[in-house]
Amino acid sequence: MSGRDKGIAGEEIAVEYLKRAGFEIVDRNYRTRRGEIDIIARNREGLRFVEVKMRRRGTMVPPQEAIDLRKMRRIIAAAREYLARNHLVGKEFCHFDVIAIDDQDEIEYIPDAFSANI
Repeated sequence: MSGRDKGIAGEEIAVEYLKRAGFEIVDRNYRTRRGEIDIIARNREGLRFVEVKMRRRGTMVPPQEAIDLRKMRRIIAAAREYLARNHLVGKEFCHFDVIAIDDQDEIEYIPDAFSANI
């Protein structure tokens, strides 16, 4: 399975996990020139911008640390654009979450993995 195929499979697993947990899936693979957001979901706490990371079991780097500052900035820029395009600026509480999935399909959900003033 290619890296891209693994990423798509991981996103499917993450979407099903979020749905079972009561989240509404608002959008997927939202792309801008500045960045991409894997999943945009909503729950009672607000809008969740979710980054999905696939990891081999036993990997030394925790998934939330696999998202470097550059990647965070790209996700935040894409989130700002999403909010502006959808007239949601100042109307939603925004959260940046990570879902890590290992090669055994074990899921680790990390709410509020990083934050930004949006």
